[in-house]
Amino acid sequence: MDSVYTISSKKIGYMVFNSFINPSVAELDQCFTKFKNSNVNELIVDLRYNGGGSVDVSKKLADLIGGTAANGGVYATYKHNNKHSELNKSINFQTYSNSLSLSRVLFITTHGTASASELVINGLKPFMPVFLIGSTTHGKPVGMYTFTYKEFDWAFVPICFSMKNANNVGDYFDGLSVDVAAVDDYTLPFGDYNESSFAAALGYLGVTPAKSIRTKSTPILNSKLVTGKGLYEEIGAW
Repeated sequence: MDSVYTISSKKIGYMVFNSFINPSVAELDQCFTKFKNSNVNELIVDLRYNGGGSVDVSKKLADLIGGTAANGGVYATYKHNNKHSELNKSINFQTYSNSLSLSRVLFITTHGTASASELVINGLKPFMPVFLIGSTTHGKPVGMYTFTYKEFDWAFVPICFSMKNANNVGDYFDGLSVDVAAVDDYTLPFGDYNESSFAAALGYLGVTPAKSIRTKSTPILNSKLVTGKGLYEEIGAW
């Protein structure tokens, strides 16, 4: 989901992103082209239910947010143990025609914000002010490789490496803390001015909508999905 809000002198881009999978690249390009054409000068990225995904797709999102401020800088460095140090490498930001020029970025997070989502946040921090709204993230600064064998009808996905940003910061196993604590009010739709986390993000930007309208809605997640672990959180949060 994405939308552009015009409040006072600000053009605020808001996007909800739920998983870093390869088909999302085209959607990200479309979304940020819309933001660019709308002259967005503030950005709120809602990752509250994003448990992770592809590192490459996470870098695409970071590239679109970081723009010229991060261009050419180190997005993330793979760190392996001393048995596989030859695999250590850094990946760098690049700029696209639809990358934004921002002075800061806000992320809405919860404990369900994990892995590739945290990587985007941590990777941008050396290059621009990054602010978190909601609650502390999951805490997964590591990644996995997938191993398959002909002899077994199984895939093995062990933790293989950690990732650090340009300032060599990582190891946030306790999660990334927020700047403004806010409740995840899942009884309201994304982008509703009355939804606690979105309202807190707007407040942090110093804007107040002229008219706050409560939209009739139904919960977008049930309590089991919000609190349960399950296979997705265990191995799907790459």
